[in-house]
Amino acid sequence: MDEPLELFGEFGNPSFLDLLRRRSPDLLPRLAVEPGSEPVRAPHGTTVLALRYRDGVIMAGDRQATEGFQV
Repeated sequence: MDEPLELFGEFGNPSFLDLLRRRSPDLLPRLAVEPGSEPVRAPHGTTVLALRYRDGVIMAGDRQATEGFQV
């Protein structure tokens, strides 16, 4: 990525994977599949919380759902 990521932009949706697909597709994980096979459907889920206050911003994310219920 040569240019800094915009803090406030029109990304269309809250998907981090969609953002990576547009900005840095080389950072996406690659799964080896046989030609003609169906793509692997991986479960996903994310909780994101962002708070803006006078001195800045706090952001937190929880990707626990991507690993089932294991942390």
